[in-house]
Amino acid sequence: MRSGARGPSTQSLRPCCPCHVARQSQVGAVPKLVALLGSPSVEVASAATTALMTITISREGKYALVEGGAAGVGALARLLNPRNEQLCIKAMEVVTNVCEAPEARPLMHEGGVVEALGAIHQLPGASDMLRHSAAQAIRQCGFKHLPYEVLPGRKIVVDATTGQASSVPVDA
Repeated sequence: MRSGARGPSTQSLRPCCPCHVARQSQVGAVPKLVALLGSPSVEVASAATTALMTITISREGKYALVEGGAAGVGALARLLNPRNEQLCIKAMEVVTNVCEAPEARPLMHEGGVVEALGAIHQLPGASDMLRHSAAQAIRQCGFKHLPYEVLPGRKIVVDATTGQASSVPVDA
């Protein structure tokens, strides 16, 4: 794994098992899938978006899209068109996945994604699903840190014999 604050380099994954070989293939497909997002065929763009939804669940997938920089973000921003609700929701899911990587969040702001999401969320007549998806993506783009070290109503307990910490309800 590469050192530093960013995620793992896509070249650093060693194919030690079939899972890693498959993951390398998926991550390597990200630039090609991003190119397909601009297809005039809604079916092709939708299939590419669906593939990116799956790939960006993994950490390596998120960083593969981040490493594409403005090209990937711009392609996603162009899909945020509520006229094709299904494709728009899929694109918002990719944004939500990718923004789990802190380096993606500024790219989404700079690329106009957050502005487009805000417009969709405020759109009169937008479906509940479209608004909910936009709100979720906006929250993920604005995520900075956990609001609490421990969730309210819970406490951290350390097992004296194993040294393992766990979060338990306050009443426990």
